[in-house]
Amino acid sequence: MENHVADWLRVHRQLIDAETAFTDLAIKATDGSISSQQLEEARSQLMALRELCSVIYIKAFPSGGK
Repeated sequence: MENHVADWLRVHRQLIDAETAFTDLAIKATDGSISSQQLEEARSQLMALRELCSVIYIKAFPSGGK
């Protein structure tokens, strides 16, 4: 379990960083600095990372820690 917790912590940190980067890209998209396609690609990557984080969380903390 400890390995899964370490994995989750690592991926969760990546997710937090990706959320921040996506927010920055969304701001750029509103002023036309990047295309909507670039924003959509970044959103797809963010969603995949969210899903991975959720899967690892379930492995790290199965059944609410029981």
